[in-house]
Amino acid sequence: MTNTQTKKVELIKKLFINHLFNETYEVKTCEVKPLSSTDLVEIYMVSGLIGDEGTYAELFARDRIHAFVSPRGQITYYDIKAKKIKVFNTNKQSIYTLICASNC
Repeated sequence: MTNTQTKKVELIKKLFINHLFNETYEVKTCEVKPLSSTDLVEIYMVSGLIGDEGTYAELFARDRIHAFVSPRGQITYYDIKAKKIKVFNTNKQSIYTLICASNC
């Protein structure tokens, strides 16, 4: 993982955690792993209500981010509604763009 990728991953983590403005939410999953066949780094994060395991909130009330960071620091994600791959611009877009695109 390059220094640029590390910085972008930390930025996404910071933005996602800052998005959890309510004390009743927590980060459930945070996975960062380099993809073996490419130079990309995959980041997958999930947040939800504290103690929501085994309830409908576990299925319907969680926020997700699933994105990829290139060696140069470009963040790409798949927009489910638009059904295409898009580039995330940290200067012009909020983290909510990634969350909305990753949630079903």
